[in-house]
Amino acid sequence: MNNPTLDLRPSTMRYPTPGDYQDALQVPQVAFTDPTLQQAELETTALGLPRVITGAFAAVFQARTRTRCWAVKCFLTEVRDQAARYEAIARHLREAALPYTVAFDYQPAGIRVDGQTWPLLKMAWVEGTPLNAFVAAHRATPEVLDELAARWRRMLADLEAAGIAHGDLQHGNVLVAGEPGDLQLRLVDYDTMYVPALAGRKSPEVGHRNFQHPDRDEGDFGPYLDRFAGLAVYVALRACRQDPALWTRYDTGENLLFRAADFFDPDASPLMQDLARLDALAPLVAALRQACYLEPERVPTLE
Repeated sequence: MNNPTLDLRPSTMRYPTPGDYQDALQVPQVAFTDPTLQQAELETTALGLPRVITGAFAAVFQARTRTRCWAVKCFLTEVRDQAARYEAIARHLREAALPYTVAFDYQPAGIRVDGQTWPLLKMAWVEGTPLNAFVAAHRATPEVLDELAARWRRMLADLEAAGIAHGDLQHGNVLVAGEPGDLQLRLVDYDTMYVPALAGRKSPEVGHRNFQHPDRDEGDFGPYLDRFAGLAVYVALRACRQDPALWTRYDTGENLLFRAADFFDPDASPLMQDLARLDALAPLVAALRQACYLEPERVPTLE
């Protein structure tokens, strides 16, 4: 059976603002339609307001019950056929059962704001350290970076083998859990995720530019989508292991060594020049440099 085409263009409907959601969630018993979330307590600020993590397209709240902690994602814009998209992703993640992803529940009418219901996404709160913070804390510990790089490479292979691409691999969407010797990678934010049921569609976003292929646009959407970002992160991990001083020189708090300009013009990149001096990384650095000039779907895997 053919899947209907999903229209991912934003509509003109005005969604609530983060402040609107904050106001509504001061009384979760009324705001939520989910019985579990109705019994939850929201993490709050010093002023007693629900604490919100705001992105370009959603506001995320932490809701805690007696037995679980939930991430509640409230949307700031509409993507048409959003429900069908999340249903396809949720179904495929359940079937794949990979350790890197978390099951979620998309609720088309999950929250009430000023008498109108709006969708939300409910998923278990994922504990872990953001990828860039973990690297910063362990950049002088080569064996930990070796383990992390190996876990990263294995995750990329497992995701692509399952027909999955996260679509926005970046420091804030990858959490590192566990202790050295038993590190675990967890992925959050599935807005740009590709699964086979979405083949032929467009991507609703193009990901963080400090990690993505310089030519990527909304038309790039397939199981290959994580190859470039995956390679860039892998090179960064291996480079920090070889020369921890690179972190001090190139970290911005919004990257993993690389910035968008490094990918748009690698020949003019001071970072690429520094990496070229690391003989042990020569094949990887050459592969990344070449990948910058390939079409996104032609970037090879790490395997």
